[in-house]
Amino acid sequence: MQRPRTREECLTLPYLKRSDLRTALNISKEEADTIFFASKKLEKEIGMLEVSPAKVARETVEQITHKSFDRILATTKKAANI
Repeated sequence: MQRPRTREECLTLPYLKRSDLRTALNISKEEADTIFFASKKLEKEIGMLEVSPAKVARETVEQITHKSFDRILATTKKAANI
């Protein structure tokens, strides 16, 4: 059995599953589902190739949530160093 991914690992993935979204953004299952399906819809609208039916691209998640994963990661690392 694989160990669960850390938040830092999830924030650096190019494609995310719903469980990765929950970990990366620290949100509920329902919120992760909403973001996942909105990202899937956006990917279809802009004509992106589907890598996997269970994953969405990081860039579409960032567009939907208006949050930068790089900024969250930098903030997390900065907080860990204090």
